[in-house]
Amino acid sequence: MIEFFKKVYAYKTDDFPQEEISRIKIGRFLSIIGFIIGMVYTLIYLNFVSFSTALLNLFFACSFLLYFYFLYKNQIIKACFFILVVFITYIFFICMFFLSNKIGTHYYFLVVPTLAYLLFRKEYNISFFLSFLSFLFLIYFSFNEGQNLVPLSSELSSFFYILHLSIIFIILIISINVFLFEMKNKEEILDKLANIDYLTGILNRRAFYNKAEALMKLSQRYGDELGLVLFDIDFFKKINDTYGHNMGDIVLKEISKKILLSIRDSDCFARYGGEEFIVLLPNITKDKLQVFAEKIRGLVENMYIENSDGKEIKVTISLGISFSIKNDTIEDFIKRADLALYDAKKSGRNRICISYSHK
Repeated sequence: MIEFFKKVYAYKTDDFPQEEISRIKIGRFLSIIGFIIGMVYTLIYLNFVSFSTALLNLFFACSFLLYFYFLYKNQIIKACFFILVVFITYIFFICMFFLSNKIGTHYYFLVVPTLAYLLFRKEYNISFFLSFLSFLFLIYFSFNEGQNLVPLSSELSSFFYILHLSIIFIILIISINVFLFEMKNKEEILDKLANIDYLTGILNRRAFYNKAEALMKLSQRYGDELGLVLFDIDFFKKINDTYGHNMGDIVLKEISKKILLSIRDSDCFARYGGEEFIVLLPNITKDKLQVFAEKIRGLVENMYIENSDGKEIKVTISLGISFSIKNDTIEDFIKRADLALYDAKKSGRNRICISYSHK
C-alpha cells in the first residue's frame, strides 16, 4: 500500500517544469489524504451519526480527486487552488451546518495556513491572504459554539473531539515532514544542476575542478600517481554545419555514454567545454594510462551514430594525455594535456599524443 502511494506521489513528475514538481507532489499528497479522511468520516458518520452528514463527507472526499483532473489538464495553479478551496469549504460546511466546535472540527482551520504555504510557497500574497482568512474563521468558531444539528451523545462528542485533534496533529506532522523532504530534494536538485552538464549528464567543468583538486591533494599526500586524458571530437563544427546542432547534441551524448561505461568509479569524467572532454584517473601507471586512452579512442572510432534521416555517421576523437609530477597544480596538469591534444590534432587527428615535458 505504501509503495502504491509512493508511485502515485511521484508519477510522471518529470513531465512537468522543474519548479512545479514540488507543488505537484504536495498537491497529490494532500488530495490523497483528503480523500482518505473524507471516506473515513463517511463510514463513521454513516454508522454513528446521520446519513446526510455521511453523504456530505462522501461528496467532499470525491471532490479531492478532481485535483488529478486539473493536473491531467496541466492546470497546476488551478489544481492547487481547487484542493485548498475544497478543504476550506469542507470544514466550513461541517462546522457551520452540521456540527458545533464542541467536537473540535473547527481546529481543522489550523491546517489551512500550512496547506497554503506548502502549495503556494512562491505566491506569498496568496499564502498570507488564505492564512489570515483561516485565522478569522478559527476566531469565529472559537467564540461561536452553536448547536449540533446532528444529535450526538456526550460519549460520541468526546470521541470525535479526540479523533479530530489526533488527525490534525498527524496532518501537521506529516506536512512538516513532506516539506522538509521536498526542501532536501530541492537542495539535491540544485546541487545536481550546479555540478552536472545539462546535455550529457556527466560532470561539468566547475565540478571537475572541485573533484580534481581534492584528488590531487590526496595524490600528493600519499604519493599516488594521477593520469589525465583531454580529448575533443574531430571536425565537430562540420557535424553541426552538415547535420544540424541537434545531431551535434546527439553525438556529444552518445560519446559521453560510451566513455562513462568505460571508466572506473574512482575516475573523474567531465565535459570540459563545447566538444571537449576530460578524464582524471587516480592510481594509474603511464602504461595503463596509454592503454585507457587507446581504448576510448577505438571505442569512439567504432561507433556508428544515426542522424534524423537514419543515416549513420562516423566520429573520431583526438586525445592528449599527461601524467602528474611532484608539486603539480591542476592548471599545469591540464595545460600539458592540452598541449599534447594540440599536437594530436596537428598530426592528423584521431590519434593520441603524450606530454612528457615537466614544468
